[in-house]
Amino acid sequence: MDFATILIILIAGISAGVVTGLVGASAAIIMGPILILLLKMDPYVAIGLSLGTDVVASIVAGRIYYKNKNVNLNPILFLILFSFAGIVLGSYLSTLLPSNDLSGITGIAILLTGCLFMLKRKDHGNKSNWLEKFRLKFKKHQIVWLSIIGFIIGLDVGIFGTGGGIVMLFVLVFILDYEMHVAIGTSILVMVLMAFSSGVSHFYFEPFSLIFLLIAAIGAFFGARYSSIFANHISELKLKRIVGVILIILGAILTTKIFFW
Repeated sequence: MDFATILIILIAGISAGVVTGLVGASAAIIMGPILILLLKMDPYVAIGLSLGTDVVASIVAGRIYYKNKNVNLNPILFLILFSFAGIVLGSYLSTLLPSNDLSGITGIAILLTGCLFMLKRKDHGNKSNWLEKFRLKFKKHQIVWLSIIGFIIGLDVGIFGTGGGIVMLFVLVFILDYEMHVAIGTSILVMVLMAFSSGVSHFYFEPFSLIFLLIAAIGAFFGARYSSIFANHISELKLKRIVGVILIILGAILTTKIFFW
C-alpha cells in the first residue's frame, strides 16, 4: 500500500464524514465514487468499505446532534424496524445485480431532492396547502407507510449504500414535518444501525480491507465531528440551503454514472 493510496482513502473518509455531519447522508454517496474512480476498487467492496466508515461517521456526528437535542426517533420506529429486512435482502441482491444504471437513477432523485430543499419554505400553520393535506392522509395509515418506506430504504442501503439517508431525510422533512436540524440528527442516528447491518452483510459476502477501514475511519472521525458542530451552530435556513447545494452536487455526481462510469 503506497502513500497515494493511503492519502486517497483518508480524503475519502474525511469527505464521507463531512457529508454525514452536514446532510445525514450515507458515506457511500461520496466515498464510493472516490474509491471506484481513483483506486479502481470493485464497486461491491467500495460500498462495503464505505458503509463501515459510515458507522464511525454516524456515531461521531449523531452524538453531537443528540447533545444538541436534535434527535427524535419515536415517530419512525416502524421505519427503522422494517429497514433491516430490506438491508439483508439488498446486501444479497447487490452481489447479483449490475447497479450502475440504478444508482445513476438514484442520483437523479437525490439531485431533485436537493432542488426541493433549496426551494422549500417554512409552511407551519398553513393548513390549506397540498402538502399539509398529503400529511393528513399519510397519518391515517402512517405505520403501514413507514414500514414500506423503511423496507425500501433498507433495500437502497443494502444494494447501493448511497441514498438511504437522503430518502429518510426527505420523509422526515417533507412528510413528517421535522425541523432540518432534527431531521438530520435523527437520520444520522438511524444510519448507525443501518450502516452497521449492511456493512457486516457486505463483509460477509465479500470482505474488505480492515486496514483501509481504519484509515478511512480516522478521516471520517474528524470530518464528521467538525462538520456536525458547524451544522448545529447555524440557522435552520442556512442549513437547509447548504443541504440543498450538497445534494444537488452529489446527485449530479451519481447521475454521471449513467453516461461515463
